[in-house]
Amino acid sequence: MAALNLTVDLADLTEWVGDAPPSARVTVLDETGGGRRCHKQRAADAVVLTAAAAGHAQVTAGSCGNYGVALAVAATRLDLAAIIVVPTSYGQADTRRMRDLGAQVIPSGDTYEDAVAASRRLAEGGGVADANIDGPFGAVAAAALGEIVTGLDAIAGGPPVGLWVPMGNGTTVTAVAEAIRRRGWATRVFGASSSGNNSVLDSWPSRQHRPISPSILTPTATNEPLVNWDALHGQQALDLLHATAGRAVAVTDTQLESARRTLRRAGFTTSPAGAAGLAALLLASAGTGLTGGSHVAVLTG
Repeated sequence: MAALNLTVDLADLTEWVGDAPPSARVTVLDETGGGRRCHKQRAADAVVLTAAAAGHAQVTAGSCGNYGVALAVAATRLDLAAIIVVPTSYGQADTRRMRDLGAQVIPSGDTYEDAVAASRRLAEGGGVADANIDGPFGAVAAAALGEIVTGLDAIAGGPPVGLWVPMGNGTTVTAVAEAIRRRGWATRVFGASSSGNNSVLDSWPSRQHRPISPSILTPTATNEPLVNWDALHGQQALDLLHATAGRAVAVTDTQLESARRTLRRAGFTTSPAGAAGLAALLLASAGTGLTGGSHVAVLTG
């Protein structure tokens, strides 16, 4: 693999191993810059700002880490209280980070979906704003995430042929695909997730999203942010992947780790799950499934 030519938020991959067409230009767009730990900071900032403007002093959401930390950061900036509900089996690193930021952390249930449900119940009790990504401020979160594509045509030398995005709940895939369609681009959107661990992947290529059994999930430290048995925006993600002529792409833990190592050699610090878009793009290139033109892999965190 050739070295990446690094700029501030964009890395160019000018040479490929495999049979990628010579006309393919591949770049990585880093969503961890601009003071963001990951792309979810965009959504959290917008949601907390809107909740504060509506008179709320507390916000809550279910999280397995990234969104919870982002919400705690956003709440701290505006002097709001944050209550983050996490699965009981979740690791301690991000939980400590949330608490260090002043958030109250409540363990509940075995899965991310359980934590979201508990957070909703807490909000229904009154006095706390539901900041979950599919809650009352969901449209605000989606609009903020859609800003990922702003200026991408200028950076990539025109609308990219393909946009490769990590996919857990399907929220970010949905947001960027909707933003692309509003711009009238013909960009194909590819949602990359953990093989065997995501309901959108399991429902592909069907046009009907269906939950999978939580008992079959095999979360690891590598794939955990991508794991969902009932993706909150699963149907929307499927609809938009089909509408853009893209697809859902399954990647393994080994492929996620390999993509992260490639990015680290380029100077990026990221999680394996945050590198899922590049992992899927590399997989397509190795399998001669990459078309010519500009392709952008979004690095989410």
